Amino acid sequence: MTLVLDASVLVKWLLRDPDRELYLEQAQRIMDDVGAGRIELFESVHWLVEVVGVIARLSPQTVSDDLILLYQLVPRIGDDLDLHKRACSLSVTLDHHLFDTLYFAKAKKVGHIISLSDWGSDL
Repeated sequence: MTLVLDASVLVKWLLRDPDRELYLEQAQRIMDDVGAGRIELFESVHWLVEVVGVIARLSPQTVSDDLILLYQLVPRIGDDLDLHKRACSLSVTLDHHLFDTLYFAKAKKVGHIISLSDWGSDL
């Protein structure tokens, strides 16, 4: 299975703070499946900068170590003109941030979009 994860899921992996983050159990199951090779990650070109930017603000004491962990993920990266054109179109149409529409555009190509809260239920 291939997943395109929103940066918020990756942030949950790193922070693991139940007071700040919802759906940690679902995020943990995905992380376990990635580690076991049952899930392959396919991410947008900006994924690393987006995640590290959040971690630098929320957990500056761990950001260097977290960056090393993220580099070890080695997801497939989507970075082509058609993808960016589709994301730009979605951004304008939906009046939504371009970073987020890159996830939508990528997920549309490989399957469908589900909420983390629904992960693990019969889809």
